[in-house]
Amino acid sequence: MVGRVSTAAILIAAAVSTAAVQLMTSAIFVSRDIMYGGLMKTMRPARMVLLTKVAVIALVLLALLIAVQYSMALALYLTKIAVPGFAQWAPLLVGAVFWRRSTKYGAMSGMICGTAYLVAGYFYPPIVFHLDNPLIPALLVNITVFVVVSLMTRSVERETIERFYDEVDEYLKKA
Repeated sequence: MVGRVSTAAILIAAAVSTAAVQLMTSAIFVSRDIMYGGLMKTMRPARMVLLTKVAVIALVLLALLIAVQYSMALALYLTKIAVPGFAQWAPLLVGAVFWRRSTKYGAMSGMICGTAYLVAGYFYPPIVFHLDNPLIPALLVNITVFVVVSLMTRSVERETIERFYDEVDEYLKKA
């Protein structure tokens, strides 16, 4: 029972922290980019802060309204897209740690293509794999694009690679 409770607490903490960051980012987007950048080009910083606070409240209320109105749709979204979407980080993390030839362009391209395939796969199920969940084909797309783009783009400088891989390895051997 304790394991289930702690696992649930970890998942809730991860969800809340992610939601908080998304909420603040959205509120700043509203106040700075939409209001200041478009509608109110001359705005004092104090007014922008106030507008951001109002945007947070409005976005929380909007999210609450959507959650109450479409509770099953949100649960489906979480189980079918959000959770498998986190798996798209695996090739990037493993590749960056273990493959010296990986590049940031390969990592970004793989993430974007894999995630796009994952989302599109729910609307248009993958014909080739005949799967209900497009997670595996999305990971294959992610890995393939990551490797190909990394090989096609300029590698990180040798000094940086040596510092990241060799110095860390030497340090870990001493510990």
